[in-house]
Amino acid sequence: MRSSTIDILIFIVAGILAIATYTYYLGFVLDDPFISFRYAENFVNGNGLVFNLDNNPVEGYTNFLWVMLVAPAFLLNFDPLIWSKVLGLIISLLQLFFVWKLVIRFTGFSKVSPRIWACLVLLALATNWYVAVWSVGGLETPLFGLLLVISLYLFFDEHYTWSALTLFLATLTRPEGVALAAIMIFVLTIKSFNDRDVKKLITTFLVFALPFILFIAWRYSFYGEFVPNTFYTKTGGSYLSRISAGLGYSGSFFATFLGGYKSAGLVKTTGFNWGLIVVAVFVAVIAKNILASFRERNWSLILAALWVLFFVVYITYVGGDWMTGFRFYVPIIPVILLTLIYNVALFWEHYSPKAINNGVFLVGAMLVIANFSYHQHAAIKEHTQWLRPIWKTKEIVPPKSYYKVAQWIKHNTRESDLIAIEEAGIIPFYAKRNILDLFGLMDKHLARAPGNPPFGKQDNEYVLSKEPDYVVLWTINEGQANYLKWAPHISLIDHKDFLTNYEHIHSIPRSGQRSTFLIFKRSHLTPGNQVSLETVKGNDGAVMLSLSTDGTENLQLRYALNDSSESIIDLDIDGRNKIGLSKGRNMLRVYEEGTNYTKLLRVYMLVN
Repeated sequence: MRSSTIDILIFIVAGILAIATYTYYLGFVLDDPFISFRYAENFVNGNGLVFNLDNNPVEGYTNFLWVMLVAPAFLLNFDPLIWSKVLGLIISLLQLFFVWKLVIRFTGFSKVSPRIWACLVLLALATNWYVAVWSVGGLETPLFGLLLVISLYLFFDEHYTWSALTLFLATLTRPEGVALAAIMIFVLTIKSFNDRDVKKLITTFLVFALPFILFIAWRYSFYGEFVPNTFYTKTGGSYLSRISAGLGYSGSFFATFLGGYKSAGLVKTTGFNWGLIVVAVFVAVIAKNILASFRERNWSLILAALWVLFFVVYITYVGGDWMTGFRFYVPIIPVILLTLIYNVALFWEHYSPKAINNGVFLVGAMLVIANFSYHQHAAIKEHTQWLRPIWKTKEIVPPKSYYKVAQWIKHNTRESDLIAIEEAGIIPFYAKRNILDLFGLMDKHLARAPGNPPFGKQDNEYVLSKEPDYVVLWTINEGQANYLKWAPHISLIDHKDFLTNYEHIHSIPRSGQRSTFLIFKRSHLTPGNQVSLETVKGNDGAVMLSLSTDGTENLQLRYALNDSSESIIDLDIDGRNKIGLSKGRNMLRVYEEGTNYTKLLRVYMLVN
């Protein structure tokens, strides 16, 4: 059978396997892609690359090229969510082709057929669950990964200017691309001086630098900044806490990536875990490759190794990412696999036991890859327990609770109203209102506020000075009374000016257990919204509580005395459903607890 026919058969098998894996979580929908969708929609509608239509443009995205690729969906009146998922899947499949070509080039020294090494890498990539989740995640992750692989492929074939141009496109996709381009120019500089030929170096540098300078000039002229606003949102705070989180993130990635799920888990931890030993060993191998490659003048391997080393250092420094599936590492996974298979091929070339033939080795390697894939999938399921395969979700739609909030805002507010909200993707996209982004992605002041990202950067005085007409906050609750346990902006809920000027008017259960969207409207509290409490302990050990709101309401509640330190009390009114009372944070919350639901009835401001 001809080699070209074998290649086609391998690609067909790898493609089928990849499609089966990558579409498993096709129903995976996060909030963040809808930020890009809103920019793309406004761009297509002739409003420019803006989030709000308020003549104050802010670059709250980091994926310019991806926004441009999503924009045609709006021109064609196509669902941008489906569009982005299909586009990501096609890009991920295309990546397999270039990875195949790269592995054959990198393992050309091996006595074992390079196609065998390429098959192993394709198997590992097609069954990698981190790549699978983000191939259909609706974000720019697969595009960035594809551009890095193409650039490395072009560099290997000494098409340096095309490699530089591809890295410029990668820079338009993710800001980290400029650092990878700098590394490529660095390697090419050493090679050029070694070959005593700097002409290609100058040409390559200009091919990247000139369009990059033009893009930065456009950015500054339009947004008034040299870097995206998200740079400030996601940096700052304590270096120690950020690096500690980054160490945990990197350690967990390498441990789970190589099948060590039970020891490291997927949840982003802080500080030391045993996965950091794996990181240290891997970095040592990479360093050895770099030193050996300098002697052998294997410039492509040097570039690949330095890229991987940069990702490890950079991701650790920025503190990793909160999203499932190690999103920050996914674009470099093909290059990591490339360096791994190079070292395995090199080891096998020099130290392979003669008693083990290539067939036995191939079967063993496939079992190892299957083990890696199994543990990656187990790790994702533990971290994101709500994630379901497509045949269970049976639809590709945003979380229903987010959509309900968006529809409530759209039908109960005016087009001129300003809505303060935390998660600025799904809800703003469907609500079509101007937004005050409390997490700061689309707000220059909040992006630079003190505190640790992602939730710690807050400035309540600034938020209240903007006088948003509505405020949408989500909370995490506990106990039978659904008592407020935590909220990203709990300090805003407690703020005296917020309590005075905003009234809770609606609640929508948020996707996930014990979590709620609370909607507040700007309106000064009237005396009827203020409450005084009196409690009298009876002889039978029960307590009578009188809740009075200046005569407008009067509830007589009888409940059992709660001796715990928590102010959560179960009540029973005339045999109705349980009523929970939560007294704390200067507010009184009254809940109705049904068999399958918890409903927030009232929120009062305590004056006595």
